[in-house]
Amino acid sequence: LLYLHTVNWLHRALRSLSILFFPSSDTDLDIPSPFVTGFDNSRRSLFNEKMNEVPRVSHMEVYRHPDTQNGGPSLPYRKTFDIYSLGIVLAKINFWKPMVFIMKLQDIDRSPKETKAIQERWLVSEPRLVESLRAEAGEKYAGAVETCLKGRDAFGINRRDADTSANTALLIQRTFNAMVVRTLAEIVV
Repeated sequence: LLYLHTVNWLHRALRSLSILFFPSSDTDLDIPSPFVTGFDNSRRSLFNEKMNEVPRVSHMEVYRHPDTQNGGPSLPYRKTFDIYSLGIVLAKINFWKPMVFIMKLQDIDRSPKETKAIQERWLVSEPRLVESLRAEAGEKYAGAVETCLKGRDAFGINRRDADTSANTALLIQRTFNAMVVRTLAEIVV
């Protein structure tokens, strides 16, 4: 994701199904070397450019930033939305369960309000979620997930900024690299 955003591209559909692992030479899965796939909806990040809508599938809405979900305002897709999706994937990897089970989501097919509230529940109303993540994965991993889920707030970006100016892009890259990529790289198991 860091490299994709460096060349000003957006994935727009990052989810756990988009991440593949292959066996290494000794037939065990090569966990440190995942492959990101699912670039069907990827596009250059250009402000005010009309993009095709990413197909909406109810059980996949959990990976989408709340501002891009059904019933939300029609905002241009942003790098911070991809980063949010990565946070959801990282949380799922830690608990090794689908987000609908982690969050105890009931009827996501009929109620998009449940998936739209995931960010608020993680960061505000249900501190037990972050505490549980911190207890299982440690401070660094939990901090990286929290940074991804906070998005613009973690990067100090105004909500009205469309993430496309050179200064904002640089801020996102530096902060994402320092607070997520490097932090995850420092983790020793």
